[in-house]
Order: sequence, then C-alpha cells, then structure tokens
Amino acid sequence: MADFLANAGRDDVLLLHFSCHGLKNATGALFLAGTDTVPNRLSSTAVAARFIDDELAECRASHVALLLDCCFGGAFGKDSVFRATDDVDVEQSFPLRPGRSRVVITASSATQYAFEGEDLSESGRLRPSLFTEAVVEGLRTGDADLNGDGAVDLDELYKYVYARVVTATAHQTPHQSGGGHGASLIVARTPMARRIAATDVPETLAAQAKDLDPAVRMAAVGQLRTLLVGDDVELAAGALALLQAMSSDDSMTVRAAALDSLAVAQLRPVPTVVELGEQTEQVVALTGAPLARIFHMTTETRWLRVSSSGAAVFFEGRSRRLSRRLRRVARRLHGDQPARSGRGAGWCAGRRGGCGRGRRSRRRT
Repeated sequence: MADFLANAGRDDVLLLHFSCHGLKNATGALFLAGTDTVPNRLSSTAVAARFIDDELAECRASHVALLLDCCFGGAFGKDSVFRATDDVDVEQSFPLRPGRSRVVITASSATQYAFEGEDLSESGRLRPSLFTEAVVEGLRTGDADLNGDGAVDLDELYKYVYARVVTATAHQTPHQSGGGHGASLIVARTPMARRIAATDVPETLAAQAKDLDPAVRMAAVGQLRTLLVGDDVELAAGALALLQAMSSDDSMTVRAAALDSLAVAQLRPVPTVVELGEQTEQVVALTGAPLARIFHMTTETRWLRVSSSGAAVFFEGRSRRLSRRLRRVARRLHGDQPARSGRGAGWCAGRRGGCGRGRRSRRRT
C-alpha cells in the first residue's frame, strides 16, 4: 500500500479497498485486522487507521477513494474481556485534508465492532462479503454505470452497491462520506459494447431464419450477413444473435453459411504481432465490421500501455528499462554488437470484437 501511494501522481485517482475486520483499541483508535491479528496486540499485529491516513497525507494524489468493508462482529472466540458497542467514527479516522477530494464508502453506516477472545476465528466463507462482491461485480460488468454514459463515478458506484446490499440483507446499510468533488470522480470506464442495445431484425426476416425450408433459411443468412456488416450497430447486434443461433442449424449448408458470415464480421488486426524493442511505440490498424470495432482494449502488464482511437490500437512500452534490458539481452546473445530491432516481447492483438486484450505471442528472451 505504501508503494502504491508513493508512486501516485498529482492527477491520479486512487482507490483503496479494504475487506477485513475493524477493531478499536482502549483509546478508540481504529485498526484494520488481518488473519494473524491479535485483538489485545493491535498496535503490533494490525494496520492502524492513523498509519493509512498519514500515508494518504504524504501522497501526491489529489483524489482518493477509500472503501472499507469492515466486519465488526461475530468473528472472534469466546471469553472476551471486551464486548464493545461504541461506533467507530470512520470520518474522524480519515479526515478530509485541505485541497484534497476524499470519499469514504463503508459497508455499514454504524460500523460497530465486537470481538471475543484473543484470536480471530475462521469464517469459512468461500465467497466475498456482500459489499465487496457488489463493488467487484459493478466494476467488472459495468452495471454500476447507472446513467449509461460510459463512465462509473463514485456516486454511481455507491448507489449501485447500496442497492445491492440492502436488497440482500436488512442488517447492513452502506454509508458514504467525504468532501470536495470526490463523488464525481470517475473510477472505471464501461466498454461501448456493453451499452449497445440490440435491435430486433424485421419480423419477416426473423421468421425466414426459423423457416422449415433450408433454402429459405439460407436466403435469410445472406440478408442477416448484410445487416451484420452494416453501419447500424444496434441492428447488427440483433443480426449477430440470430446468426449465432443459426451456426448450429440442422442443415450443414445453413450452418456453414452462418459461420462464414460470423467470420467475415470479426475484427482483424494488421499486423497481428507487435514487436517492442528499441522502438517502444507501435500502431496496429483494425479492420472489420463496425460492430466488431466496438471493443475494449486492456493489458495486465504494467510496463505496457495500450490505447485505442478509431480504427487503430497503440502499444507503448512505458518503462525505459525495457529498452535497456533488451540491449543487455542483445549483448549477451551477439557479443558487443549493438541491438537491432528487439524481439524481447511480442504481443498479439485480440481477434474478437468484444475485447482486444493483448496476448503474449512468444516467450520473452
């Protein structure tokens, strides 16, 4: 966490999410517990809220979102010397700093703690808590984009999580606090593909696609293919659904024609393999149906930045160490000869319209 905060820039939006147990010591200070936390040794076995707040104060980022999924009851053993009912004042534990936007979203409005004994007990849960599950699901699926504008801000995320949690249980009510313009901070983007509402194809064409005569269904495939590669992406999405169903048609001829139509509409990157070496920036052109060109490009590699604009995808090696590393590899392979175009990391652009996630196409040297 300290490294994460220390590496942040002024314009970065940071999101810290803690899913754990929350405890107070005798003076009322809040601590976040781990699996090896000892309740009567909080200062040495748990993470103090004061420590987190100090790290946030030194962080250069002006915008911070803090999500606390703290369970405060029923997770400890018996025979406790404490059985507390006081509320943990989260806002006091994480005060707003001047010139900063900070939003704190907690799993419940009155974050009470209760612990018994000195050792944490195993909960045995295989799934995450309701709060964390709602946060992850809302961001992963894009369902937290309540207004459908392609961006998820903290206010939308809170409203989505709140609705999910209170619908599932009457014993937990999420709470939001903070200041500045934090509630409007964007924490996620929703791919355009998720916001496409498929339009039904004309009724006559839909009926032909289900006709008993294979010849009629074949004619329908041709019309659906035209719609699939057309500029109307909503109508193309409707044609896509029918062609996908027809790709398992009883007729081999109809089935082959449907599969061929689906293949024609696929996204086609040129080139299919990107070599990042001395030249750390590469551009991949994209061809294919308009529907296929609606995609979301991501990467799980920290040193690689991927972005898209129109019919092109841009790959950029973010670290100078990449070039230095490739030169060292080249010297080991070729003696003292200078490195030529690098073959250090090859990446293959995705072939499907839903996502253009880069995949490693060859092993690093």
